[in-house]
Amino acid sequence: VDGSLLNGPTDIKVDADGNLFIVDQGNHRIVRFGSNGLYCIIGCSGANGAESDQFNLPFALAFDTYGDIFVLDGDNRRIQ
Repeated sequence: VDGSLLNGPTDIKVDADGNLFIVDQGNHRIVRFGSNGLYCIIGCSGANGAESDQFNLPFALAFDTYGDIFVLDGDNRRIQ
């Protein structure tokens, strides 16, 4: 998967350091956009799946008070 292309982004959040985190639904991944550009952090194979490092149409994300990321993983019907 080309790290510079998004495919159907569905959600975006900003962390405490000002980085943008984007749900890239069509590529089944979460990417961070910061001063160094776009960088995949979870689901980096670009393929859908049900393993702990994969998503199947993720659609939203949130941070807790510790900065941990939670992702709503649509077609897997789970929160990771």
